Amino acid sequence: MKSDDELEFSAVARPKETGSAEQDSAEQDSAEQPGARQDSTEQESTAQDSTAADGVAPVSQFEPPPPEPQPEADSQPDVDSELVPESQSEAPLPAPTPIRPHKKDQARKRKKWRRMAGVGACLLFVGGMVALSFSPLAKVEKVSVSGSKLADSAKIVEALKPLEGKPVGSLNNREITGLLKKFPAIQDVRIQLDGPHDLRVEVVEHRQVAVMERDGKKMIVGDNGVALKEVSGDEADKLPLVSVPEKDPGHQIFDGVVQALAELPGGVLATLKQAEAKSVDTVTFKLRDGRKIVWGGPEDGPMKAALVETFLNQKDVKDKVIDVSTPQRPVTSNE
Repeated sequence: MKSDDELEFSAVARPKETGSAEQDSAEQDSAEQPGARQDSTEQESTAQDSTAADGVAPVSQFEPPPPEPQPEADSQPDVDSELVPESQSEAPLPAPTPIRPHKKDQARKRKKWRRMAGVGACLLFVGGMVALSFSPLAKVEKVSVSGSKLADSAKIVEALKPLEGKPVGSLNNREITGLLKKFPAIQDVRIQLDGPHDLRVEVVEHRQVAVMERDGKKMIVGDNGVALKEVSGDEADKLPLVSVPEKDPGHQIFDGVVQALAELPGGVLATLKQAEAKSVDTVTFKLRDGRKIVWGGPEDGPMKAALVETFLNQKDVKDKVIDVSTPQRPVTSNE
C-alpha cells in the first residue's frame, strides 16, 4: 500500500506527456520572453522550497498538464465544399427568364391603338370636310325653303339669292336671318346641306295667338305682338279677336293681352272667341260656349294657364265665370 506522499507524487507526475504541440509552443514563447522565464523560475524555486519542507517532490520537474489538443480550423472540412461539387459551384448562374406581357395587356394595347387610329381618322375626315367646305369646289348653287306657312316661300328664296356662289363653310344663321328681316313671321332659321351645292333653309315662324282688326282688315298676330299676315273668312275665326281701347299709349294694353294669350296651351287657345282688356290688369277671355275667364294682370302667367286648362277639362264645372286672377285662390261663379 502506497503512502500519501507517493499518491500525491504520482498524481502530479502522471499528466506529463512528451511530444505535444502545445508544450513546444509554450517553450518557444518562454524562450522568446526572458523576463517571463525568470519570473517563472523564481516561482518554481519558491515552490520547490515549500515542497521540500513538506517532504513532497519538487513540482518544477513536472509541467502542468497540457489541454486536450483541439483540431485546427484549417483541418476542419468545409461542409459547403463537400456538399457542392467544385464544377457546379464555379458554374455561372443562368440568365433570368424575361417576363412576357400578359395577353390581356396586349389586347388592351391593341384596343387603345385602334381607338387612337379611329379618332385620328375621324379628325382627318372632319378636317378634310371643313377644308372642302371653304374651297371654291363647294359653292352654293341652289337654295330651297321649307317650314313657311305665313311668309311666301318664293319671296324668301328670292331674298336668299345673295348666298349663291358663296362657299358652304362660310354660311351662318346670323347672315341668313339678316337677309330675312323684312318677313315679320320668321323667328329663326336652320340651314342644312342637300348635297355639296344645294342649301336648304328651314324657317321657324312665330306662334299665331290672335287676330286684330286694322283699317278694316284682319291680321294674324304672333306671340311677339306683331301683325304677321292678313287673313279673312274662316281662317280669321280660328283665333280669338283682340279688343282694346283706341287710346293705348305704347300699346301696353295690347301687349298685355297678347302676352296672356301666349301663355295658354294650343288646345285652350282654340276655344277662345275674344280677348279684351280695358287696362293692363283687367284681361278677360270669352269662350265660344259663352263662359268667361278672368285673367287679371301679367303676374303668374304659367300658373294661371295651368288652372284654366284644368277647369276647362273638368266637365262637371258648369259655372259661367272662372276667375284665376289670384291663382292661389281661384274661384268660379255664375255671375
